[in-house]
Amino acid sequence: SITAQFLVEPTTLDPEKIFRRMHMITQGMHRDALTSLIESDAHLMKIVTERDDEVDRLYFLQVRLIRSAAQDARLASRFRLSPIDCLDYRVAANMIEAIGDVSVEVAKVAGILPSSTLDDIQDTLKSIRDLTERMQEASVKAFLTRGAEEAKEVVEIFTRLTGEISRLEAEASTKPPHIAASLLGLAASINRITRYSIDIADL
Repeated sequence: SITAQFLVEPTTLDPEKIFRRMHMITQGMHRDALTSLIESDAHLMKIVTERDDEVDRLYFLQVRLIRSAAQDARLASRFRLSPIDCLDYRVAANMIEAIGDVSVEVAKVAGILPSSTLDDIQDTLKSIRDLTERMQEASVKAFLTRGAEEAKEVVEIFTRLTGEISRLEAEASTKPPHIAASLLGLAASINRITRYSIDIADL
């Protein structure tokens, strides 16, 4: 089925639904980017890059919608948004969009690293993939529900994920210089994604 939606009239839209859509796409992007690395899947790497365009379109739509709500009290009331909610959604949407950009960087690493060099870090990469996905899920849920338990879960996952990233960095030091540089760049990208998730949960 195909659902068509009129995007010029703000009252037909919903900031929360747009935010959830951005979250679902970017969450899948870094999951698939790491999977493309683990499985040496060039096609999946290409799909990750293409999905970033959709995230960008949704982000600019969200910015336009939030700006309209900030300027129109009736529209803000329709969306059930206070002035501080408008600010929070604007900031959170920016972070989700940034996660999409970093996911593209991760996918590009997948196109550089030869699969033969990854055999001994497969388990670490799989753990990072699963924890990163769980962390974003918990952070977005904490943001949307103002749930303290979900925010605590984000911190717990972050602690475990930091250990896995450190393990990846340690493995990188045992590789040839050009491979080590790519793995350290990958670790830095994953760390940025986790920081964005932390910041979303902080909101």
